[in-house]
Amino acid sequence: RDQQLVAGETEKVAEAVAVGGSRRLQRLHEGPGTTCALVEQHNARCDIAAATKEQAVGLSQISRAVGEFEISSSDNQKSMDQVSGASEDLHVQVQLLDETITNLEREVRGNSTSQKRKKTA
Repeated sequence: RDQQLVAGETEKVAEAVAVGGSRRLQRLHEGPGTTCALVEQHNARCDIAAATKEQAVGLSQISRAVGEFEISSSDNQKSMDQVSGASEDLHVQVQLLDETITNLEREVRGNSTSQKRKKTA
């Protein structure tokens, strides 16, 4: 009877070990899958972080380029204002020169006419 009892208990222990071992094996089997999933998630997060950093660098470069463009545009506007002012000054000088030439032509014609009158007189 003790032998049967020991044999029965041994059988129960063996069954429990088999079931427990099976569960452990199942956890080990799931473990690499879970580990792989975690590694994949980590890699995805790293990829997202790298892409985000690249975007930040790109945006910084765009911002810098826009700032340089604004400075260049401002400098161009100043230059255009100076050219416009110089053009207006030249226009006024051309008008004055034109008036001076017209006055000189009148004077030359007037002198020429008066000299002809003196010669005929």
